[in-house]
Amino acid sequence: MRIKIGSFELVIHRRSDRPSWRGVASISTDRLLRLVCDYYHVSKARARSKARHRVLVKARALYCYLGRVMGYSNEALASTLHRDRCTVIHHYNKYQDLLNTEHVYYDKDLATEVGDVKMLLTSIDPI
Repeated sequence: MRIKIGSFELVIHRRSDRPSWRGVASISTDRLLRLVCDYYHVSKARARSKARHRVLVKARALYCYLGRVMGYSNEALASTLHRDRCTVIHHYNKYQDLLNTEHVYYDKDLATEVGDVKMLLTSIDPI
């Protein structure tokens, strides 16, 4: 099955396979969080904090969305953020809804942000 999201393509070969992006290395949840935080110019400690500034919420939401698309469990993503798994579900659903609408709620287009981070993911070496 092929799912096109913005400018990238998600390929799932079988139902039991873990989803993967073409050219994207499998990385840890901690490294994914670091990559998203670098993209938004925030520290991991601030992303894990209880603060609700827009940039922090956007970073957490993108991390949860990408993590779920890459096949990580809600629990694994939540433990990296020091949050509950329901937070991951909320961020994923909210990001999915925003990507499916025509409205742009933030400064940048959400599909562009996903594409930018996907480009960063393809340029790193797997651990």
